[in-house]
Amino acid sequence: MILRRSSQEALRGVLLCLSLALAGCLGGVTTGDQPIEAAATTPTVVSIVFPGYQTIPFPLCEAAAYPVIRTSTVQGDLIAWSPESDRLAFIASNSASEWNLGDLTAVPLPAGKPPVILAGNTAGNLSWSPDGQYLAFVSLRTGDGVYTLQVVPPEGGETADFFPGQAAKTDAWASPKIVREWTDDLHLTGLTSCGVICAQPVELDISQKIQQAAGDPIRSVVDFWEVHRNEPFPPPADIPDAREVNWSPDLSRAVYFDDRYNVWVVSPDTQTQYRIPLPEWDLPYESKWSPDGRYLAVRAGFFLYVYDSLCP
Repeated sequence: MILRRSSQEALRGVLLCLSLALAGCLGGVTTGDQPIEAAATTPTVVSIVFPGYQTIPFPLCEAAAYPVIRTSTVQGDLIAWSPESDRLAFIASNSASEWNLGDLTAVPLPAGKPPVILAGNTAGNLSWSPDGQYLAFVSLRTGDGVYTLQVVPPEGGETADFFPGQAAKTDAWASPKIVREWTDDLHLTGLTSCGVICAQPVELDISQKIQQAAGDPIRSVVDFWEVHRNEPFPPPADIPDAREVNWSPDLSRAVYFDDRYNVWVVSPDTQTQYRIPLPEWDLPYESKWSPDGRYLAVRAGFFLYVYDSLCP
């Protein structure tokens, strides 16, 4: 069963009331004549990855929060920073959809201007051109149930669909696609599914708005929904028993998720760490650092939280 956010909030309230009742918080529970008082403080969350590191107070400020979609399965990068500015792209939810598909949206930070909706029916795999002038993404053509790969300027404007019409049907199913890399500001390479254990490399030319096959099909398993993180090899420090490790651009810090769904930022050089104070039950899914390391974006639950290291 899938709960919408309103149902989730109601369920949270019910569970909270039950837990409070069991703890004796609803006016006190008595045993004989003596009331059992509620606990006065909330236990401190302790890192299970770096228990020996010093936990410092949360040093960031919440700069913005945006409603975003959740997905039934992984759908690639759903948030992405422009390489040339503090412009953030994400897939926003709307009145028609909170799951799997949403509005491709871009917003400059600090948030002095409202977000700009660039396209609908966006599924994921957000990828910026090196100069930040174009944003590539995968959308679902809901009429025939196939994916296509598109490119749009971040301020809005004409969207280029590289697989129009029947060209998007590249296998017998949903025909997933992905950007492999940008070769320059106007050219990128991608992959499109061509069947079971089959991926066809393609080249895309934005100036000509065309795509063409680039060599023979690849006969191997391809992750069409890879989520990209900054994971240098070898890493600056070993972070054992952690998930979704993502290093900052200068490699001084890393954000990671632990097995209890807490989000931590650790600085191995100083052996310090702090926890991102997400709302309860907002499970984390993705994190992205801005190119200069000032901002940290975390997608959790139905929201995207943006934190600023330069607090006013």
